Amino acid sequence: MNDKTMRKPTQVLALLIFVAALWAIPTSAQGSGELVAFLNSAGQVVVSSGDGGYRWIATNPGETLAQPFGFAWASDGRTLLIGVEAGGVVSLRAADAASQSAAEFAQVSAPLISVSPDRRYAFHGQGGGYGLTDLQTGGALALPLAADSSGGVALWSDSSPLVAYWGSQGNAVLAVVNARTGESALLDSGRAAPILPLAWRPGNAQLLFRSAGSVYAADVRCLLSGCGANPLGSAVDLLPAGVTDVAVDSSNAYFQSDTVIGAVSLNCTANCPAAAALAAA
Repeated sequence: MNDKTMRKPTQVLALLIFVAALWAIPTSAQGSGELVAFLNSAGQVVVSSGDGGYRWIATNPGETLAQPFGFAWASDGRTLLIGVEAGGVVSLRAADAASQSAAEFAQVSAPLISVSPDRRYAFHGQGGGYGLTDLQTGGALALPLAADSSGGVALWSDSSPLVAYWGSQGNAVLAVVNARTGESALLDSGRAAPILPLAWRPGNAQLLFRSAGSVYAADVRCLLSGCGANPLGSAVDLLPAGVTDVAVDSSNAYFQSDTVIGAVSLNCTANCPAAAALAAA
């Protein structure tokens, strides 16, 4: 790669460090401070310190984890949420590593797909489609679109009650829903291939999604107060076509393309793929 293709050297260095750190995280584990959670050979959830000095088996022998949710750390960084399925019902448990105790706090219908980071809402299958359950009030909401065949993808914003998912309405359709109000925005892909939510910008209502090989960014904050127009319809073409391993921080979107890694500012509004800072992987 010559000097003309190497732009913004400080940004390139930052993205190299970020991506290297990101790819070094084990994909089979989730972390909270110095603790990780993973499955042992018997299919039980284990919470352990990095050095192995602390170890707690948080589920019982023979229990079946709810799929595709399984388990995830709550936004407080201390509580591990675990879904255990039996008879078409999912028991949602809050596991506390300090006290080595796990207590059920809600039940929802299977399949359980995701739980909001604040433990307030569960996104799950319902009658061939999707539903949301308020885990505090027990209120339920049927969502638009038929369920996709992949088992479900639902991504929650870390700072608002917004969840993004995809399903079918003849074509593949992307949806973003305000779990508190039920207001939604839909984007028809015009094809059968999935239109996938990829990531939320941390602390923000900006959503990255993939459609037809390209990655777009949409500001959907109007769903928190009322939209005059569909925010997904004005999404920005953000990354070069065909990129993989997309990740975000509060400022940039990072990606890999063959032997190149790159970054694009999440504040970009025009000609974004051409503005990518690139470096050899």
